[in-house]
Amino acid sequence: MLYVIFLLGILLLGYFVPRDNFYLLLGTYAAVFLCFYFLCRSHQRSDFYLGLTARAMLLFSVPAFSDDYFRFLWDGLLISKGLSPFLHLPAQVLGQLSELGNKDLVHDLFNHMNSKDYYSVYPPINQWVFWLAASFSSVAWGVFVLKCTILLGELGVYWVLKKLTFRFSLSPKRISYYWLNPLVIIELCGNAHFDGLMVMFFLMATFSFAKMKDKEGALYFAFAALSKLFSLMFFPLVLLKSSWNRKVKILLMVLLVLVLCYIPFLKYTEIKHMGSSFDLYFQRFEFNASIYYLFRYFGTLLVGYNPIATVGPILAASSTLLILMVSYLYRFRNRLAMYTGFLLINTVYLFFSPIVHPWYLAMLVALSVLTKYRFALVWSGMIVLSYWAYGNKNFHENQFLIFLEYFVVLVFLYLDLRKHFTIRKLKAGFGF
Repeated sequence: MLYVIFLLGILLLGYFVPRDNFYLLLGTYAAVFLCFYFLCRSHQRSDFYLGLTARAMLLFSVPAFSDDYFRFLWDGLLISKGLSPFLHLPAQVLGQLSELGNKDLVHDLFNHMNSKDYYSVYPPINQWVFWLAASFSSVAWGVFVLKCTILLGELGVYWVLKKLTFRFSLSPKRISYYWLNPLVIIELCGNAHFDGLMVMFFLMATFSFAKMKDKEGALYFAFAALSKLFSLMFFPLVLLKSSWNRKVKILLMVLLVLVLCYIPFLKYTEIKHMGSSFDLYFQRFEFNASIYYLFRYFGTLLVGYNPIATVGPILAASSTLLILMVSYLYRFRNRLAMYTGFLLINTVYLFFSPIVHPWYLAMLVALSVLTKYRFALVWSGMIVLSYWAYGNKNFHENQFLIFLEYFVVLVFLYLDLRKHFTIRKLKAGFGF
């Protein structure tokens, strides 16, 4: 019965529940998440086929809660026509692109795009997949190709988690925390987000480093960064954990792969445009934030307007400092404990970010498999409250629901820290 309800709920969320009907969405997601909870506590061993079936069912669905795929296909279409997505704003090449190919497809992508006013920020591996998807000259087929690629990445995540749990003598049942997680299934294979590729490459990198295969690990880590640049936040801990010889080898290998893959996009203008888009990310956009919303509230009281242009960079700098501190704290811990360091680094980043989309939790959930911390799993259930904004034309958020989400998450984070993180460990980590 749990299997049936779980799969039926995934099917409803993927095909039939509209994103503007928050209460239906909330109820359906809650039912699926409750099944997920009981399945993780059961002793059944058929989790792989259940998770695979849930993902495969969504291959033919139109992404219900995100329209980012229009930008994915737009970037791919630009590359297929010999144009750089980092060099031109969509409106600048609309006419030129229409003349070069399928005019209806071009206008369909442009009209539905939510990012017409800034340059692409998606790194090379994503762009190659976008190019492949756009080569089918159809939105439906393009989305199918995107999802097939994501499904392959998800299978890679399952494989490497199985290897890691075996290596560290952990229960393979833990893999269900990720493999059956409704948020991961819906947001990756359902809504076509590519965070799963980053998770796969990053975990493969850590697995290679654990086996002292530095070149292989550096290659996979570079691929993680080429899937999503934010994975670079884990790099300081990777380097601090290594000896000087290994540091130099890993650093040079990662830089070499990054440069080689970015060569087609290394013109000064394109780098400048990418930088402006990231600057825009931290100074203009906001969604489902925690610490940032507190700063925004008190800052607005002080200055009389939204201080995001100032608060965003300040929080980014604060996040960077804390990430470096956590990296230093876990530099001498054993290989398994490093995953707790990675989890705390990712947590710091998310709490200080002005934007926390639901799919951003994919890495956090994956790291939970290899740690004793469970607050990320609670967060993957509570973050559905942020979907309230999807039902509003202007994406207005319900601040009470955001407060409720983070209140529950912080309670469980506190309980995890109280249970697994002591002052003695903190002092020892910093050499006191």
